Amino acid sequence: STPLYSSAASDVYKRQKVYLAWAPEGLYVAVEVRNSIVKVTDPKNFWTGDCLELFIDTRDDKRPRTFEPGDHQFWFVPLVGEGRVYAGQWKRGSEIPETQYDLADVKGVARKTQNGYIMEFLLPAKYLNGYNPQVGAKLGLNINLTVWSKHRDREVFWHRQKDWGTLHSPHLWGTVELSE
Repeated sequence: STPLYSSAASDVYKRQKVYLAWAPEGLYVAVEVRNSIVKVTDPKNFWTGDCLELFIDTRDDKRPRTFEPGDHQFWFVPLVGEGRVYAGQWKRGSEIPETQYDLADVKGVARKTQNGYIMEFLLPAKYLNGYNPQVGAKLGLNINLTVWSKHRDREVFWHRQKDWGTLHSPHLWGTVELSE
Protein backbone atom coordinates (compact mmCIF):
# COMPACT_ATOMS: atom_id res chain seq x y z
CA SER A 1 0.00 0.00 0.00
CA THR A 2 1.08 3.57 -0.60
CA PRO A 3 1.42 5.84 2.43
CA LEU A 4 -0.70 8.93 2.84
CA TYR A 5 1.06 12.26 3.07
CA SER A 6 0.37 15.08 5.49
CA SER A 7 0.75 18.76 4.87
CA ALA A 8 1.80 19.12 8.52
CA ALA A 9 5.49 18.99 9.41
CA SER A 10 5.37 16.90 12.58
CA ASP A 11 5.53 13.11 12.30
CA VAL A 12 2.62 12.75 14.74
CA TYR A 13 0.31 14.09 12.03
CA LYS A 14 1.49 11.49 9.53
CA ARG A 15 0.19 8.54 11.56
CA GLN A 16 -3.31 8.52 10.13
CA LYS A 17 -4.36 5.24 8.52
CA VAL A 18 -6.80 4.68 5.65
CA TYR A 19 -7.59 1.18 4.40
CA LEU A 20 -9.52 0.33 1.23
CA ALA A 21 -10.77 -3.05 0.06
CA TRP A 22 -12.95 -3.89 -2.90
CA ALA A 23 -15.75 -6.42 -3.29
CA PRO A 24 -18.65 -6.91 -5.70
CA GLU A 25 -20.92 -5.10 -3.20
CA GLY A 26 -18.73 -1.99 -3.17
CA LEU A 27 -15.71 -0.44 -1.48
CA TYR A 28 -14.92 -1.11 2.17
CA VAL A 29 -13.11 1.72 3.94
CA ALA A 30 -11.57 1.95 7.40
CA VAL A 31 -9.96 5.06 8.88
CA GLU A 32 -7.94 5.38 12.08
CA VAL A 33 -7.36 9.03 12.98
CA ARG A 34 -5.08 10.19 15.77
CA ASN A 35 -4.63 13.57 17.43
CA SER A 36 -8.14 14.74 16.54
CA ILE A 37 -10.78 16.56 18.58
CA VAL A 38 -13.38 14.99 16.23
CA LYS A 39 -14.81 18.32 15.18
CA VAL A 40 -18.23 17.96 13.53
CA THR A 41 -20.43 21.04 13.33
CA ASP A 42 -22.67 20.17 10.36
CA PRO A 43 -21.98 17.05 8.28
CA LYS A 44 -23.55 18.72 5.22
CA ASN A 45 -20.74 21.30 5.46
CA PHE A 46 -18.09 18.60 5.74
CA TRP A 47 -15.19 20.94 4.96
CA THR A 48 -15.66 22.67 8.36
CA GLY A 49 -14.67 19.63 10.43
CA ASP A 50 -13.17 16.15 10.47
CA CYS A 51 -14.00 14.23 7.30
CA LEU A 52 -12.73 11.82 4.70
CA GLU A 53 -13.23 12.67 1.04
CA LEU A 54 -12.90 10.05 -1.68
CA PHE A 55 -12.58 11.18 -5.28
CA ILE A 56 -13.14 8.13 -7.49
CA ASP A 57 -12.99 7.77 -11.26
CA THR A 58 -14.29 4.29 -12.07
CA ARG A 59 -12.77 4.52 -15.58
CA ASP A 60 -9.33 5.83 -14.56
CA ASP A 61 -9.65 8.22 -17.51
CA LYS A 62 -6.54 10.43 -17.63
CA ARG A 63 -7.80 12.72 -20.39
CA PRO A 64 -8.03 16.35 -19.17
CA ARG A 65 -11.69 17.12 -18.38
CA THR A 66 -14.13 18.17 -15.68
CA PHE A 67 -16.53 15.80 -13.87
CA GLU A 68 -18.67 13.50 -16.00
CA PRO A 69 -20.43 10.17 -15.40
CA GLY A 70 -17.95 7.78 -13.75
CA ASP A 71 -16.36 10.56 -11.66
CA HIS A 72 -17.37 10.84 -8.01
CA GLN A 73 -16.75 12.98 -4.93
CA PHE A 74 -17.94 11.38 -1.71
CA TRP A 75 -17.51 12.62 1.85
CA PHE A 76 -17.74 10.74 5.14
CA VAL A 77 -18.06 12.34 8.57
CA PRO A 78 -17.59 10.48 11.87
CA LEU A 79 -20.74 10.99 13.95
CA VAL A 80 -19.21 9.39 17.05
CA GLY A 81 -22.07 10.51 19.31
CA GLU A 82 -24.47 8.48 17.16
CA GLY A 83 -21.95 5.71 16.45
CA ARG A 84 -22.43 6.07 12.70
CA VAL A 85 -20.95 7.52 9.54
CA TYR A 86 -22.61 10.37 7.65
CA ALA A 87 -22.01 10.03 3.89
CA GLY A 88 -22.76 12.29 0.98
CA GLN A 89 -21.98 12.69 -2.71
CA TRP A 90 -21.17 16.14 -4.05
CA LYS A 91 -22.31 17.22 -7.53
CA ARG A 92 -19.52 18.84 -9.54
CA GLY A 93 -20.66 18.42 -13.15
CA SER A 94 -22.88 16.06 -15.15
CA GLU A 95 -21.99 12.99 -13.08
CA ILE A 96 -25.15 13.02 -10.90
CA PRO A 97 -28.39 15.04 -11.03
CA GLU A 98 -27.87 16.72 -7.62
CA THR A 99 -25.82 16.58 -4.44
CA GLN A 100 -26.93 13.71 -2.21
CA TYR A 101 -26.93 14.01 1.59
CA ASP A 102 -26.91 11.31 4.30
CA LEU A 103 -26.82 8.31 1.97
CA ALA A 104 -28.99 5.76 3.77
CA ASP A 105 -27.37 2.73 2.10
CA VAL A 106 -23.89 3.58 3.38
CA LYS A 107 -23.61 1.41 6.47
CA GLY A 108 -20.85 2.19 8.88
CA VAL A 109 -19.72 2.85 12.42
CA ALA A 110 -17.71 5.60 14.04
CA ARG A 111 -16.33 5.62 17.55
CA LYS A 112 -14.15 7.89 19.62
CA THR A 113 -10.74 6.62 20.67
CA GLN A 114 -8.39 7.99 23.31
CA ASN A 115 -7.00 10.66 20.97
CA GLY A 116 -9.15 10.55 17.83
CA TYR A 117 -11.60 8.20 16.16
CA ILE A 118 -12.10 5.09 14.06
CA MET A 119 -14.57 5.02 11.18
CA GLU A 120 -15.51 1.99 9.05
CA PHE A 121 -18.09 1.75 6.27
CA LEU A 122 -19.16 0.15 3.02
CA LEU A 123 -19.69 2.44 0.02
CA PRO A 124 -22.22 0.38 -2.01
CA ALA A 125 -21.50 -0.33 -5.67
CA LYS A 126 -24.83 1.28 -6.63
CA TYR A 127 -23.23 4.70 -5.99
CA LEU A 128 -20.19 3.94 -8.17
CA ASN A 129 -21.23 4.56 -11.77
CA GLY A 130 -19.12 2.22 -13.94
CA TYR A 131 -17.64 0.22 -11.05
CA ASN A 132 -15.93 -2.94 -12.35
CA PRO A 133 -15.09 -5.12 -9.33
CA GLN A 134 -12.50 -7.56 -10.70
CA VAL A 135 -8.80 -8.23 -10.33
CA GLY A 136 -6.80 -5.93 -12.60
CA ALA A 137 -9.45 -3.21 -12.89
CA LYS A 138 -8.11 0.30 -12.31
CA LEU A 139 -9.69 3.23 -10.52
CA GLY A 140 -8.67 6.86 -10.47
CA LEU A 141 -8.44 7.81 -6.79
CA ASN A 142 -7.71 10.80 -4.62
CA ILE A 143 -8.05 10.64 -0.83
CA ASN A 144 -8.29 13.73 1.38
CA LEU A 145 -8.59 13.40 5.14
CA THR A 146 -9.21 16.58 7.14
CA VAL A 147 -8.27 16.27 10.81
CA TRP A 148 -8.92 18.89 13.49
CA SER A 149 -6.62 19.05 16.50
CA LYS A 150 -6.66 21.47 19.42
CA HIS A 151 -4.67 24.09 17.54
CA ARG A 152 -5.58 23.80 13.86
CA ASP A 153 -6.82 21.61 11.06
CA ARG A 154 -4.59 19.67 8.73
CA GLU A 155 -4.97 17.64 5.57
CA VAL A 156 -3.62 14.17 4.95
CA PHE A 157 -3.80 13.10 1.33
CA TRP A 158 -2.97 10.67 -1.44
CA HIS A 159 -2.34 11.27 -4.41
CA ARG A 160 -2.67 15.05 -4.45
CA GLN A 161 -3.50 17.76 -1.97
CA LYS A 162 -7.06 19.06 -2.30
CA ASP A 163 -6.98 22.33 -4.19
CA TRP A 164 -9.04 23.90 -6.97
CA GLY A 165 -7.25 21.92 -9.70
CA THR A 166 -7.60 18.56 -7.95
CA LEU A 167 -11.27 19.17 -7.14
CA HIS A 168 -12.22 19.81 -10.76
CA SER A 169 -9.72 17.63 -12.66
CA PRO A 170 -10.19 13.86 -12.33
CA HIS A 171 -7.23 13.26 -14.67
CA LEU A 172 -4.91 14.53 -11.89
CA TRP A 173 -5.91 11.80 -9.44
CA GLY A 174 -3.75 8.76 -8.77
CA THR A 175 -4.42 5.25 -10.07
CA VAL A 176 -5.01 2.10 -8.03
CA GLU A 177 -5.31 -1.40 -9.41
CA LEU A 178 -7.66 -3.90 -7.80
CA SER A 179 -5.81 -7.01 -6.67
CA GLU A 180 -6.52 -10.07 -4.55
